[in-house]
Amino acid sequence: MIVALIGIDAGTTVIKSVAFSLEGEELYTSSVDNAVDSPEPGWAEQAMLTTWEKTAQTLRVQCGRQTRRTPLR
Repeated sequence: MIVALIGIDAGTTVIKSVAFSLEGEELYTSSVDNAVDSPEPGWAEQAMLTTWEKTAQTLRVQCGRQTRRTPLR
């Protein structure tokens, strides 16, 4: 088992998580599209619960990938 750090970028259109080794090597990456609603011209809205659920989805993918290689801790 290795120790890893996970960075999360919850952007406007894509949510991405990346697992890194303590040496800075990229181990795993997962991303999912994020929805933006425009109820009026020039407006942009996002549902934070949906953003959180999609962030959790990227982390579940990370956990699924790590079981096929060296497990993360």
